[in-house]
Amino acid sequence: QPGRAGNLMMSNLLAGGFGGPILPVTPRYKAVCGVMAYPDVASLPLTPDLAIICTHAKRNLALLDALGQRGCKTAIVLSSPPEQFAELKACAQRYAMRLLGPNSLGLLAPWQGINASFSPVPIQKGKLAFIS
Repeated sequence: QPGRAGNLMMSNLLAGGFGGPILPVTPRYKAVCGVMAYPDVASLPLTPDLAIICTHAKRNLALLDALGQRGCKTAIVLSSPPEQFAELKACAQRYAMRLLGPNSLGLLAPWQGINASFSPVPIQKGKLAFIS
């Protein structure tokens, strides 16, 4: 849905020019920004190198666990209440997963074509990364 976190993140990922697969997961929609969506992590055709969790905080832990079971080794959690931090950290450690966040603004790596952020400004190619 336009205006929602997932839509903005997906728009930025697509506009960044990343050449690899982008696989949105949502049980609510068949596509996100015109890209076919999958109903859950288990149905993905491949294991993601990076997962960006931008859903309601109550689903963060279950999603992170499903990603860990799937073999994903890096995740960004965009929002989460402070009382969830320890559980998310423990889950990430259980799967030897690198975790950015929670409460992250995302990741910008222009030379890779990655704009996994909430930045309203288009990124320009260069050798600078922004990690929040």
